[in-house]
Amino acid sequence: MMQALDGPSVLEVFDTNAVGIVRVTEAALLLEQSENPVVVNVSSALGSFWATHEASRPASHFVSIAYGASKAAVSMLTVQYAHAHPQIRVNAVEPGITATQLGGGDPGSHPGPTGRRERAGRRAARPHQPRRHDWNLPGGRWRARLVIGA
Repeated sequence: MMQALDGPSVLEVFDTNAVGIVRVTEAALLLEQSENPVVVNVSSALGSFWATHEASRPASHFVSIAYGASKAAVSMLTVQYAHAHPQIRVNAVEPGITATQLGGGDPGSHPGPTGRRERAGRRAARPHQPRRHDWNLPGGRWRARLVIGA
């Protein structure tokens, strides 16, 4: 799949994947918070510096200039919102290969196991069970977590 790398196309990708997180998170911060508030952002291995350099990971074999950069921004937004709002648990999940045009088409051609997204969502909802990256604040309590699909 070819990606358009002209200015307006790249801006659209960043507007959806990065600026969209800021819009939704800022709007949610205005709402009354629960006793245990959680923000879960959807990231991608294509935006992971680790996964794109690890030969065993599919992301290391896929060129994704605008999308990958926008998903790297998602990871940084996750960390920065966790620092800015220590009363809120802020997570990012990576659902793995999904049945989308980018991930390989319809569900019949889906290379990942059935139910991967549902399992990733359940893992993300469980505190203190990271799959890959944790960012800790002083005192040893995690504040931001990037959960990478199996």
